Amino acid sequence: MPLATIEVRGKSSRWVVNWHAPQEQIDAMREDGIEVGIVQYIIPAWVVDLGYGPTRVWCFFSDVWNLKNPFWEKPE
Repeated sequence: MPLATIEVRGKSSRWVVNWHAPQEQIDAMREDGIEVGIVQYIIPAWVVDLGYGPTRVWCFFSDVWNLKNPFWEKPE
């Protein structure tokens, strides 16, 4: 199941909700007009603060750890 995310906006705050959802639920929510994103990587803030290079390395090793092919080009 993919890790899905939605943003909920209140009067004074913005909330992000992440949950593991079956693809059928994500598709149904999108058909109903709800914008649902898919979380590809979870990256600690300290890695992002180090810059683009360390972030790419983190993503590479995340792919290897999750048994994905890190050399596969993802569509833009």
